[in-house]
Formats: sequence, structure tokens, C-alpha cells
Amino acid sequence: MTKRSGIWESIKSVLLIDPSSGISPNIKNNANSGSNELLVNLEGHQCLENSSNDLLLAGGVFTGLSWQSTLDYGVTSIDISTDQDSATNGLVVQWSHDGVTIDNDLYLWSG
Repeated sequence: MTKRSGIWESIKSVLLIDPSSGISPNIKNNANSGSNELLVNLEGHQCLENSSNDLLLAGGVFTGLSWQSTLDYGVTSIDISTDQDSATNGLVVQWSHDGVTIDNDLYLWSG
């Protein structure tokens, strides 16, 4: 396959068609719109090195063990559970594109 916008170099999967329905198993009917849509599955991964079930008290800090690459993932998530409103400085999430330069975001919530 030729490159299109520098993205595709080769086909790495085969689209199968169900002979009785004529529809690919990767095509699903959208119940809201009634149209057929391509089903996209994303690979998941839980980073155990940067996970904790420890209780953090007011002003507590959790620091993960290492930077994790997210290049192969379309979505990242951070899950927390609390029964209290966030502190003034809330949850600070840090990330880095190179493991050296650190960027961060601040999140506030109500328990």
C-alpha cells in the first residue's frame, strides 16, 4: 500500500466479511443513528509501577516510580476515589514529553 499523508505504509490486518449478513465483524450498527460504523478497540494497560491503593491524608502526595510512554495509547486515565472535596491545589498531574521537561495540570473536584 502506498503512503497516504505519511501515515500508512502497509496493511497489517484483514477485514473479514460475514457471508450471511455481508457485514464485517468490525462494523457495528449504531443504535442511535441507525448507521453502520467501524468498531475500534483500544488496547488497555494498567501501570502497576505507578499505582497505589494507599490512603492519602490531607496534603498527602503519591509519586510514581517511573515515567511511562503513552505513544501506543489513544487515551490515558487517572482514577481516584474520595468522599471529600479537593484541597485548594487539588490533584496535580505531571507529564513529560522527554522525561526531563515537566508539565502539569491542576484538577479540582467535589467529594
